[in-house]
Amino acid sequence: MVPVHNQDLKSQIRRRSSKPINENDLICAIRVMRKVKKTQMLENILDKYETKIVRYFFEKEMSSPSHHVMRLLHKALDMCWEKIMDDCNQFHFSNDILLLLSEKEKAKACLFDVMLVYPDFIPVSWAGPHIVEISEPLPYPAGYSQSKKERREHPQRKSTERKSVHDNTWKSVELQQ
Repeated sequence: MVPVHNQDLKSQIRRRSSKPINENDLICAIRVMRKVKKTQMLENILDKYETKIVRYFFEKEMSSPSHHVMRLLHKALDMCWEKIMDDCNQFHFSNDILLLLSEKEKAKACLFDVMLVYPDFIPVSWAGPHIVEISEPLPYPAGYSQSKKERREHPQRKSTERKSVHDNTWKSVELQQ
């Protein structure tokens, strides 16, 4: 494993960890993740070895991510963000979503937060179905409206008013030198 010497990355991670995700960003990130899931953008973004490591993380060690796993997740979300930005016109995103996507690190953190809060957005190759089976479904935020297909797939998930959830796992990992 190569040590990280990028001070900018460290400072971005520390800065982001102190700011909880707001409800509008969460709703925008859910909408982006719907497109990502529909196009299966994250399914084959990593090679087989890296996918196996990320899958093991989601199956066994989510409470204590290693530096290597966090780097792989950053890599996957970087590549995903680049694909989203390349095909941005195809997705017809709203201005709120484009505003979120304009801040790359914030967008990546929000997308990861969505995967942690709503595990049905975790790719199948990353053990998504396993996490969905062992998790209790949470309601979507009040401002988010589900598509008809989502309502059929997840009838128990209704939009209810609640505070946004933020998991510091994504940002609080200590990068080693």
